Amino acid sequence: MSDSAEDTEVSQWLAAHQLERYSAALATEGYDRLIFLSDMTESDVADLVAAANMKRPHERTFRLA
Repeated sequence: MSDSAEDTEVSQWLAAHQLERYSAALATEGYDRLIFLSDMTESDVADLVAAANMKRPHERTFRLA
């Protein structure tokens, strides 16, 4: 699949939650489909938040979305 970070379903979902700044970081980590996010464990989420260098308020939004 050759989608850029700007047009994956995850990037669209992030944009809907005003978190689009993390699109490239999530794509780099392999999260380019929503199903991958839905299958994440708490440990996966913590690792992804750290890898994306997500700011704490954005992390809360990400976790609640």
